[in-house]
Amino acid sequence: MSLHHHPLEQIVLKTVTYTLTPFVVAFVGLALLAKGRPRDAYSWFTSEWREPL
Repeated sequence: MSLHHHPLEQIVLKTVTYTLTPFVVAFVGLALLAKGRPRDAYSWFTSEWREPL
């Protein structure tokens, strides 16, 4: 398997990633709020979403 990706593949991957990330962040944050964990939700929205799950 090659470590070098075709430029079109990189464009598609980045587009999908940048499109889906806000939805995933919002979904997890809202799930935390729904569970009654506002401090965890605030922490998630402000910084933790940048770390791998």
